[in-house]
Amino acid sequence: MNQQELDKLVFYNCGPSPMVHAAAKVQREFCRDDQIFSAIDYLTKCGVGICGACASPDGKRICVDGPFMQGTPERPVKL
Repeated sequence: MNQQELDKLVFYNCGPSPMVHAAAKVQREFCRDDQIFSAIDYLTKCGVGICGACASPDGKRICVDGPFMQGTPERPVKL
């Protein structure tokens, strides 16, 4: 990628702390810190849906079904 393309990169991370920090470390090889947006999800443990630690009451797992889930006023998402 040329510098102009690298300047347009934006990364979004969401997951458990070790995963977010590891992803940001790699991303910093390609872009500046102001191009990386991260949210650490403290409910997520494995980040791949195996452990079930992030399961909501309806069975959805934040790490694989989220981190954003759609709800309606009549049927809000319960976490």
